Amino acid sequence: MKLVATIESEFKKILLIGLGISLVAITTFSFFSAKELVEKASNFIESHISLLTETEVNFDNMSEIDRRIRQVYESWIRSQGIDLRIEVFIDERLVAKAGQLQRFGLLSFSTKREIVLPSGNHVKMITDVDLSYLTALFLTSTICVGLFLLVCFWQLRKRMRLSLSQISRPLEDRISWLQSVSSQLPESLSLESSSVPSSIDELAKLDESFKTFISRLRHLEKQVAEKSYSEGRIKMAEQVAHSLKGAVGTLGLLLENNRSLPNAVQTEIQGSIQKMKTISASMLSLRKTEDRKTLAQTDEEFDPIQIIESVIYQKLKLNTGVLIELQSEQVSHITLCGPRIDFETMISNIIDNSVDAMPNGGTILLSLVKKENQFCIRILDKGKGIPAENLSQLMQEGVTFKTDGNGLGLYHAKNTVDVMKGDIEISSVLGKETEVRIHLPIFSEKLIELTVGQQLVIVDDDSQIHRSWDILLASQKEKIDVVHILSEDEFDQWIAQNGTGFFGTRFYIFDYDLKSRQTGIDLIKKFDLRLEAVVISGMADDNSIAIEAQETKIQIWNKSILHKIKVNVTELETQTPHSAVNL
Repeated sequence: MKLVATIESEFKKILLIGLGISLVAITTFSFFSAKELVEKASNFIESHISLLTETEVNFDNMSEIDRRIRQVYESWIRSQGIDLRIEVFIDERLVAKAGQLQRFGLLSFSTKREIVLPSGNHVKMITDVDLSYLTALFLTSTICVGLFLLVCFWQLRKRMRLSLSQISRPLEDRISWLQSVSSQLPESLSLESSSVPSSIDELAKLDESFKTFISRLRHLEKQVAEKSYSEGRIKMAEQVAHSLKGAVGTLGLLLENNRSLPNAVQTEIQGSIQKMKTISASMLSLRKTEDRKTLAQTDEEFDPIQIIESVIYQKLKLNTGVLIELQSEQVSHITLCGPRIDFETMISNIIDNSVDAMPNGGTILLSLVKKENQFCIRILDKGKGIPAENLSQLMQEGVTFKTDGNGLGLYHAKNTVDVMKGDIEISSVLGKETEVRIHLPIFSEKLIELTVGQQLVIVDDDSQIHRSWDILLASQKEKIDVVHILSEDEFDQWIAQNGTGFFGTRFYIFDYDLKSRQTGIDLIKKFDLRLEAVVISGMADDNSIAIEAQETKIQIWNKSILHKIKVNVTELETQTPHSAVNL
């Protein structure tokens, strides 16, 4: 139902309710008015007739009673204007009568009163009141009220339709345009609305909202088109980077095994390797550009304690009146992997925030703790604190609660920690203290431990990676049996011929992307090889792949560190199957 019809239907309901209420009110008023009138007439006549009959009966002049009753009747007519009929009986004999001879009919009200005179005579008075005037008045009032309500309804409906048409017609035009646009998306986004601008504020605001909405839709359409175009480039870049990491690993191994080369040649090769790493990292970072747009695009191994001590030294030189106390609980020889410069900037920014929170000076407590494979940094200041309602908004881009802030410091810290696959938390008590807690994974050397006679099954679609493994395992060839497999189908056939073997007799190394239906993780799950396999892939840094590996409890390493992987082969007596891989 349209807007105008809906409101008109509600108006009709209001009219009917108004008519009903008016009718009930008029009826009730008329009823009580008639009742009061009859009561008044009866009392008036009774008071006069009682006196007359008593006087006339005493004088035994009954004819005079009839005359006096007529006088009472005429007096009532003159004063009230409502006709009535009076009959007086003394000892059951009609002695007086006034008014018309016949009864009034249905539109009348009759009362009967009886009194006993001091003389002992019984007087009975019958009064009929004509209610035709009151009835006519009631009907006239009802008709007038009904007509008044109808005229009001007609006028209101007329004006309401006029007012609503100024709203409904523009709305219908805009709805029609939206339906047309929605049926032709996305081509219709280029169409402009032909609706006439409205003078009504709400519709004008609606038009502005439509313009903003369409503008954002067009922007989104442009972004989707650009994303569709760039997605293919990103996919190709990831594939190239994946292959490039294998080449980097091979070059690294060749360099490690050829130290006899001149220093100049080694330096040149190392420079080329670094360039290839940078190109590979840049390619893989295309998908994560938004997350790392303010960060360095290459990761490196570094000592965080050395960096933190350097930052503290630089801050103390500024002599801000704030002391920095460094506490470390048996923390040494820690190595992290990530954007080193951004890590240093993050620590510096957080300390600056603590200094700003203590304008009157104080002490910042910076504690370092190693918990299993996590490096924990805790920065505590006794400053003015942060309101609870502001905590949830921190670390968002552009959000700041300082008069001279730009909202980038904590946002940069959050991005840095995310890239390093750690987490950061901020807690505060207003007026007392603020604490920042950072947890980062410690970089550890990747070590594969095998036993003499154990089979090492390498599944990778890149033949160059297999050659790299041959170089890496050159000194161990006599102790282990290396099996090279280049595809998923070849691996399925090999498993069909040789089975999965007893636990601890084999160790598997899978690439993630085998250019086939299933990934390396899929094959590990398929043959239940979680405890005796590792995935080494150039796509290990991809967040979705890392989450998949974590959920399935499968180890995954980055192929770029292939030349740094150590393989130890020990005698069976000193090695248990459960320690095949050391993270």
